Amino acid sequence: MDIKEIVKSSGVDRGTIRFYEKEGLITPRESEDGRKDYSEEDLQRILRIKLLIGLLVPVEDVKGLVEGTKELKEVLEAQIEKLEKETFDVAFAPDICRAVLEENVSFDRLDAKKYIRRIQKEVEEKYRKKDEKKEATEGAQKPWLRFLARLLDYFSYEVLWSVLLVFVFHVRLSDRSVGGNILDTAISVILMLLIEPLWLRFIGTTLGKGILGIRITAKNQEHLTYKQGFIRTWKVIGSGLGYLFPIYNLVCLWRSYKMCSAKETLPQDKEVRYTVKKSKWFRGILYILVFWALIALLLTSDAYQKLPPHRRDLTEAKFSENREFYAMMLTDEDMLNSAPEYELIIEGGYVTGIVWETDIRNTNEKIYSYDAYMIPGALALLGAQDEAGLFSEIPDKVKDFIASHPFENFEIEEAGIRIKNEVTYSGLSLEVTNKVGKGYSKIVYCLYPEEYEPENRYFQRFAVMKADNH
Repeated sequence: MDIKEIVKSSGVDRGTIRFYEKEGLITPRESEDGRKDYSEEDLQRILRIKLLIGLLVPVEDVKGLVEGTKELKEVLEAQIEKLEKETFDVAFAPDICRAVLEENVSFDRLDAKKYIRRIQKEVEEKYRKKDEKKEATEGAQKPWLRFLARLLDYFSYEVLWSVLLVFVFHVRLSDRSVGGNILDTAISVILMLLIEPLWLRFIGTTLGKGILGIRITAKNQEHLTYKQGFIRTWKVIGSGLGYLFPIYNLVCLWRSYKMCSAKETLPQDKEVRYTVKKSKWFRGILYILVFWALIALLLTSDAYQKLPPHRRDLTEAKFSENREFYAMMLTDEDMLNSAPEYELIIEGGYVTGIVWETDIRNTNEKIYSYDAYMIPGALALLGAQDEAGLFSEIPDKVKDFIASHPFENFEIEEAGIRIKNEVTYSGLSLEVTNKVGKGYSKIVYCLYPEEYEPENRYFQRFAVMKADNH
């Protein structure tokens, strides 16, 4: 083997090998052209020397072993005693020396390669632990990274509760009052308190933290117990988030930011080990994708609530349930007139249209718009069509149009459904007011009898039909 091959095979650099030659530790054969030719025995001796030097054995002792003036056993025993008396940055060396002794072999028969691999593993582990310790120290002081992780975590619990409201408790998200929103916040916090310790118990991180490369473990690097995770999460909710109370929440976030910036340990981190992996470009992209996925889930849940119970062909019973579904979106204040009599048009056992008429003569009372009955009737059939799907704007578009044109003649067609309104009145005047109630504002249309008109009449015919049957 030439010098390049021996360097590659031994992992010892060229300068060190030249030093070994100079000290007489190896004596390679020299070819006629002056090049050194290293044998397999030279390679094994270099590896043995490398091992002993790695165990901090003095060069003089190594020379004695090569020259045969010293025995491997006595050199290793003396080295173990020396290593245990003094402090060295190679805590693994005594154990490796003992392992060599247990083989009870001479220097010339020592298989150095397997012990060199062991030293390399020990050194790699030592530096890995140093890097982790550095990460644990520096990682905990990244306030913005921590904030983003917490933001995603808390948002995930809010989305989880919203999904439960929609699919389990059948509560309309768009109808939540201020009190309902406060309750939602409280329950989201409770979910975080109960679920986050499970994340920490089984995988040592959470959704947001895992994406950003953050881990939270016990001091011994083991996963937290559920109790430890529960206590930490409670401290996060209290001292970190201020129990989500307005203003106090901002104060706590600012205080945590200042403590992190000053490299102080936050209250929730005193009993845990907080580590952050090196930044990777894909973590930011994954974070954004997951955040948008949660938003999409929230929007999908809200859109799902706008779909009626039944789709496509409707029997009379299914049509009635659809109509009641849309009627529930309206308040009692919307239903200011008595309900008109619906006439259902049924073909082949399925509802294909509805018609109702009202004819009021010589009234002394105001006549309010019938949109509270027009809208559910129209949407019951319209919302069942394929074109009026999950994210369709057609139902809202039709609802808003009817609500703003209750006393006008119109004919519109959407999703294969034709809606026609015919209105005539005399001796009546139109009045438009803005009615404001608790949590809502609505434009109210009504007709009132003209003072000097002895007679008045109001007639309306409202029809909703599938376009191909009209």
